[in-house]
Amino acid sequence: MNCLEFRRRLLEDPQDPALAAHRASCDACRAAALGADAFEAQLSAALQVPVPVGLGARLAVAAEAAAARRHRRRALATGFGTALAAAAALLVFWLPPPLLAAAADHVRHEPALLAAADRPAVPDAELVERLAGVGLRAVGSLGTVTYAGACHVRDQDAAHIVIDDPAGPITLLIMPSEPVGARSSFQDGALHGVLVPLGTGSMAIISDEPEKSRVAASRLASALAPT
Repeated sequence: MNCLEFRRRLLEDPQDPALAAHRASCDACRAAALGADAFEAQLSAALQVPVPVGLGARLAVAAEAAAARRHRRRALATGFGTALAAAAALLVFWLPPPLLAAAADHVRHEPALLAAADRPAVPDAELVERLAGVGLRAVGSLGTVTYAGACHVRDQDAAHIVIDDPAGPITLLIMPSEPVGARSSFQDGALHGVLVPLGTGSMAIISDEPEKSRVAASRLASALAPT
């Protein structure tokens, strides 16, 4: 066995009996073997370090604490996300879109038109003409119409209709140049509104009570159709 082979086998297994003869005859390889023996002794001593008393229990407690912290972080994140979603929902409800805000402002600035009990019913021919002006016709009863006039909402032509409903006056703003994709509701001060798609535009149904607006919206949307 030469020195190169001895060193290779020494690294693989320092206790290999086949190394003894070369080790006894070669001072350099004997020194290398002694160094290897010393390293093995140090490694063995390092592995004999006693485990501290209670280490297992402390590790278990630490693991439980880490799990609790992760759970709290997840709960806080979930709670924050829920609160944020709720806040967004409230903003959507309480802050009307620009079109609905404009419609509410229009109604608010013409309070005299809501005095339905003091006005005679609008003749059928006049109502038909006003609806035709915004591309619509009545296919069902609107109720007792006490006002049917032309107006502007956001600088667009519109029809302003007031209905003397048994539960109180209801205002319709028919806006043929203001299309919307879906029905929506809002509150603006004392006014409650529902916006529905109608023909190529939309119609806002506004009253002083949310339920009154919702019921009227379902009835009136089906009572009107494009010409």
